[in-house]
Amino acid sequence: MKIFIFKPIYYAKMLIVFTTMALFAAGCNANNDAQTSMAAPDDVTFQMGWIHEYSAAGLYAAAANGHFTDENLNVQIVEGGFGEQGYIDPLTVVSQGNADFGATSAISLIQARAAGIPVVAIAAEVQRNPFALISLAENNIIRPTDLVGKRVAVNDGGAMALYNALLSSQGLDPAQIDTISRTTFGIDPLIDRDVDAIGGWIINEGVLVREAGHEPNSILLSDYGINDYTSLLFTTEAMINEKPDVVQRFLRAYMLGMADVISDPETAVNLVIEHNDALVAAEQERRLQAWLPLINPAGSTLGAMQPRIWEQIHQIMLDEGILAEPIAIEEAYNLRFLEAINQP
Repeated sequence: MKIFIFKPIYYAKMLIVFTTMALFAAGCNANNDAQTSMAAPDDVTFQMGWIHEYSAAGLYAAAANGHFTDENLNVQIVEGGFGEQGYIDPLTVVSQGNADFGATSAISLIQARAAGIPVVAIAAEVQRNPFALISLAENNIIRPTDLVGKRVAVNDGGAMALYNALLSSQGLDPAQIDTISRTTFGIDPLIDRDVDAIGGWIINEGVLVREAGHEPNSILLSDYGINDYTSLLFTTEAMINEKPDVVQRFLRAYMLGMADVISDPETAVNLVIEHNDALVAAEQERRLQAWLPLINPAGSTLGAMQPRIWEQIHQIMLDEGILAEPIAIEEAYNLRFLEAINQP
């Protein structure tokens, strides 16, 4: 039987070897960590769907509160609205590679996909459609049946499609309502009693009516099962396939910004004014307060999109002739990034 005896000198040599290896490994890990922390941030451009105002508060909060920085993103926020060449369409800007992300409506995004433009929604900033039939309280228009015999102004296009879907769902004969095309953005026709109701947003025209000194009544279409995503965050199929990590990090930071707006609306209004000092803080606060219940309905999570709502929008567009033929609606949105964020 052999007995192995570890001599002190042999033990000392082995200790030196193992210590050296450990130090080398630690040094490599430290270098890797340093390289990771020193990596240049990814540049990202977001094309807004409208001008700087309350509806972009989530973006401002994500930037101001360091959420984009925490995700190692350098985000450039580009104002929308109208430019020298007319309306700045985020779908066009993003699809042409001039921005990475943008905001648009479900109807517009579906139309783009029908035209072969590979854009994809990744979250719904507003989960309940703010579109409503707004009237003066004195007209006593409280429910859809009260529209019979009344004069109603509704914008052509997507708004008219949703309006027609409401009438159909309630079994109302369109011939019993005097429906006209709405040709102005203001509320003057309603205030001047030229019409009994207008199709508009409770976060815009609904607030304007109250600011004009009148009490509004609103028939919110989503209360009757007619919903639509009016403000979606979207990107391209290429971005999802080639840079999914950037998409994930951007959306995570954006959702944190939205959460900040919900928890502290007053600070959110201050951020809005910092981006557009031509706005009136009190007016922005009123619109923001009307907007908040639509972005975070009870029982939902921030950004949530429902397949049944996508299918409903798709069907309404087919019924109203906005779409000539069906598209693969399930390819118009991607839930994987939201699901990753919301995992416990």
